[in-house]
Amino acid sequence: MKKLIPVLSEDEKKGMILYFTVYEKHAEEFTEKAFDRLKEHPVLGKLIRETPDENKKINRANEIQLQKDAIFESNWLPYIEFQVKQGIAFAKLGLDFKSWFEVLSLLRGFIVPHIHRDYENSNDFLAALNGMNQFMEIEMGIIGEAYMCQKEEIIQEDREKIKKLNDELEHKVITRTADLEAINKELDAFTYTVSHDLRVPLRAVNGYAEILNEDYGTKLDAEGKRIIQSIRYNTSRMGMLIDDLLSFSKLGKKEVKSYSIDMNELTQVALNEINSLVSHAAVIKVGKLHSVTGDYSLMRQVMFNLISNAIKYSSKNEEPCVEIESKEKDGEIIFSIRDNGVGFDMRYVDKLYGVFQRLHSQEEFEGTGVGLAIVNRIINKHKGRVWAEGKVNEGATFCFSLTK
Repeated sequence: MKKLIPVLSEDEKKGMILYFTVYEKHAEEFTEKAFDRLKEHPVLGKLIRETPDENKKINRANEIQLQKDAIFESNWLPYIEFQVKQGIAFAKLGLDFKSWFEVLSLLRGFIVPHIHRDYENSNDFLAALNGMNQFMEIEMGIIGEAYMCQKEEIIQEDREKIKKLNDELEHKVITRTADLEAINKELDAFTYTVSHDLRVPLRAVNGYAEILNEDYGTKLDAEGKRIIQSIRYNTSRMGMLIDDLLSFSKLGKKEVKSYSIDMNELTQVALNEINSLVSHAAVIKVGKLHSVTGDYSLMRQVMFNLISNAIKYSSKNEEPCVEIESKEKDGEIIFSIRDNGVGFDMRYVDKLYGVFQRLHSQEEFEGTGVGLAIVNRIINKHKGRVWAEGKVNEGATFCFSLTK
């Protein structure tokens, strides 16, 4: 149990306190709404209907007090023990891990408007949001521990249910990302919040697949083992996608620090990093590049992403080649990264710089579909432009411009 006790910074504790202050004030309202929404749930609905109201109040008051002691007094162990016992009891009754995630998502939907209403100060609002999501992540970790104690029940769920949960999680990432595009840009932290919350159930899916492999691997045929490997591969890929999404979201809040940049030196730094991470046979030709004014770390990310893409998509050519050049035109410095790879159909050029937009399948070329979106956002923050040209099987050229 002690391994589940979180270690919080002062800012994290403050965020949880801000969240819990709102939660405690409206706990009865949240509980009534949750009970009303869950009354038809096959497991929770039955418990709600059959548990006397007085018992519900006593149990809820006890849980709230344990939460308060954990957050305010750092006395986490009693709350963790309470939640583990509760999780084991619900697991035995047939409540699956996905339902826990849905319940917390439901509560989050009730709580967020109250947090927004109670904290006009944006710093407190974002701190309370982060505090809420961190607390719920801890809660999911505790419930996950309870389910590990009852792994025999969990493992009995068939492969199709695990695959379906994996598909639903991937769909949830895409759907929530689309929703976040419409939210006020000043609340870009929502992207971080959603991505952060998905890590726990994602780790749970991967963990259950590993348990299934360890305990029943010898009993599964080749197809069963292949499916388990597919589940683990896709959870790993989804984790990478979440990491890229977090990087993308953080760009919205990052301040651009402008310095004079030697682009030849910066490009060499990016190439050294790529060469240390990826083995490739591409010939890289770098011309004399113009110096620019911009944020060094962000521009290094631009060159890293564009050169990496060029190397990746030219890798199937017998003699892969990447050319990096710059020129001055109409008051702009234009950079181009050209490759002799698979290219693309210009009819779909508008999709290139969108989040999760890919013109090639995962089987052809691995990736998350976020790299070019990051490039687009960085160049936009520098008041520049991005575009691309290409032909199928004849290579592609990716360009960006910065004001001189």
